[in-house]
Amino acid sequence: MGFSPFSSRYFIMDTAMKIHLLLAIQLLLACQLQAQKRDNVWVVGHGFDNKITPNDKSGNVLLDFDMGNRPDTTVRLQGDILMDNTMANICDEQGNLLFYTNGGKVYNRNHRLMLHGDSFIEYKDPYGNIWPQAILILPVPERIYEYMMITLEHVSTSVGLEGCRYLKGHRIDMRADNGLGAIVEKKKQLIQDSMAYGTLTAVKHANGRDWWFIVPRVYGERNYIGLLTPSGITFSSSEVFTPIQIPDGQLIGQAVFTPDGTKYIRVDAPVTTEPAQISVFDFDRCTGALSNQRLHYLKSTNAVLVAGTAVSSDSRYFYVFRGDIAAQYDLFAPDIFATETVIGLWDGFMSGPWYPSYFFYAQLASDGRIYVSSAWSTHHWHYIDYPNRTGEACGFVQHGIEFPVLMGLGVPNLPNYRLGPIDGSPCDTLGIDNLPLARWRGEPEDSLLSWQITFTDLSDYAPTTWYWTFGDGGSSTEQHPVHAYQKPGIYTVCLVVSNANGSDTLCREMFIEGEAPPEVPPPGCVVDVRPNPFNERIMVALNEGAPCRPVFQLYDAAGRLLSETALVEGYNNISTTELPAAVYFWRVKSAGDVLQRGKCLKIQ
Repeated sequence: MGFSPFSSRYFIMDTAMKIHLLLAIQLLLACQLQAQKRDNVWVVGHGFDNKITPNDKSGNVLLDFDMGNRPDTTVRLQGDILMDNTMANICDEQGNLLFYTNGGKVYNRNHRLMLHGDSFIEYKDPYGNIWPQAILILPVPERIYEYMMITLEHVSTSVGLEGCRYLKGHRIDMRADNGLGAIVEKKKQLIQDSMAYGTLTAVKHANGRDWWFIVPRVYGERNYIGLLTPSGITFSSSEVFTPIQIPDGQLIGQAVFTPDGTKYIRVDAPVTTEPAQISVFDFDRCTGALSNQRLHYLKSTNAVLVAGTAVSSDSRYFYVFRGDIAAQYDLFAPDIFATETVIGLWDGFMSGPWYPSYFFYAQLASDGRIYVSSAWSTHHWHYIDYPNRTGEACGFVQHGIEFPVLMGLGVPNLPNYRLGPIDGSPCDTLGIDNLPLARWRGEPEDSLLSWQITFTDLSDYAPTTWYWTFGDGGSSTEQHPVHAYQKPGIYTVCLVVSNANGSDTLCREMFIEGEAPPEVPPPGCVVDVRPNPFNERIMVALNEGAPCRPVFQLYDAAGRLLSETALVEGYNNISTTELPAAVYFWRVKSAGDVLQRGKCLKIQ
């Protein structure tokens, strides 16, 4: 079974164009393992009335993971894109947003409908496609401007045994519409069968270029194995596995590959109080073969309709989220499910106007954390701070991420774009090397020890050695070191990662503050800083009759002092016209003491 996504009418070119394209492809193959920030930006939210006002709770938020630390959740988009279960987006190699979708429409980087981006599936809810992981976006190998969207469609009015009936392909060319992109080929039928509700996921081929993706049949007794190459899409069918034993036939779950691509994990939950079923398979990135199925059942004490899963960046621990239970499993253990450790039981928190903050779908982000969605129409997500750690040390935080708008159930469906070839394998035939890419994050793990910084290595492409310098004379060869600074200041921290193929270095500045704020500012000295986000100016209000004469200091993300303004009673207008759009930090000081501090965002 095969499908070529490349219609000749879109690829008529003269000889010069062909030469330039070949040169571009060669350049791409030489450097493709040195960028790949394709999961850098997420667009999330809900939206439910196509209207937005300053006090409205519907809308969308843009999350930018570029700096490695937790993204700002207040970057609200000026629009109202309906989202529910299905979300997917993709960036270019440098991390700039290209386009995103709710499964029913596609939007360009300007948050406008992409050319031909409407009605690309036959059946959809007003919020887009209603099934989690029902859409997958993959870069077309060796075609640097093209992307393939793969969608599942449920066309029946009933929900049950039929599952999703169609798998279709849609090709996007980013050269169209002045670089904003267009769907140039849509609704190309790939499979007609009874397929599972969603659970589309993908992993890099062992050659480091092509893409495997898996399409489970309903009940999961067999899977279609797809392969996207420069020539198009082909399919094979996996062997028969133990079927999913669900009485009513409706399953809503999530599937994921480990970041190293060696295992495929699928979690299915019924629309009943029956236990969720977990399947762990070994996966061969050369042949696309699944093997060694291991089964487990995870019970829940409530009739939550879904189950989600995600895997730590080191591919050791996977997590399952089933309503009121969050559990960790060790994939390195001989008996994986004997290591089951409950890392969280729902604490009863109610988020938003109606719904409990149950644990739903999950996604590993490029900052190394796992983010977990909450119930429909809630303002909160959960997260795991250090997924590579054992048991409760992983740092599962319930409802620790708050959004200014309501969230849908979903999280973006993102494969691991930074997975290279299996060096030395029979499939390592393209001359692509695993050239290390240095990435890291650093922050205090304990708010009472603000000078002690936990550094987390986020590097990709199989580094084998790590060398840190902390800017104060200290150094470490640990992968994830903890370093204590002795005095405040701005320190340049560098990480050098290496393997047999080469090395890479990433240096960033760390701002270590010198004093801790008092628990409560002196009476009458509290200031009000607004608006947030801001544009051309920040307004700082100081109470009349204030018994202090504070100054307002503005810093950039690297800790550099940008301005200092002596505050007077009443309103103080601070011009920011010369500042670029970014996140900034502010402090209010009086007589050398920090009275208040905060964070604000400048938008264009």
